[in-house]
Amino acid sequence: MAYNQVKCDDQTARLLTLNTHKGLYKMNRLPYGVSRAPLLFQRIKDTLLKGLEGVVVLLDDILISGKDQAQLRAREKQVLVRLSEGGLRLKLAKCQFGVTQVQYLGHVISAQGLAPLNDRIAALKAAPAPGNVAQLQAFLGN
Repeated sequence: MAYNQVKCDDQTARLLTLNTHKGLYKMNRLPYGVSRAPLLFQRIKDTLLKGLEGVVVLLDDILISGKDQAQLRAREKQVLVRLSEGGLRLKLAKCQFGVTQVQYLGHVISAQGLAPLNDRIAALKAAPAPGNVAQLQAFLGN
């Protein structure tokens, strides 16, 4: 429902008009399937959360860090206030608050730093060694 939170202006709504058996309907909200939707949503969230220290935004994800629980809570509150002011809502079931580590994009992020997930390392170790250039290129994804 993330993109559906973004209101379309009149010009965009006209471009997103749907032709149905019941007539023409303008889209008042940004629907999924629009090729620029991820870019627009990213830009909106980047703009809303710009200048907040310890906050990283990547599409649907917002990572918030702090040196201690008090700083973390203060930053979480700032993020929630800005999102609310921007008209965006979060789904509580998808949020994690006050965790000491998070798995993200194949890594574990914690106070100790960034580390790859153990299952990813195990998969690499279990892979057979390439025997020729073609196999090496396939392994590297080339």
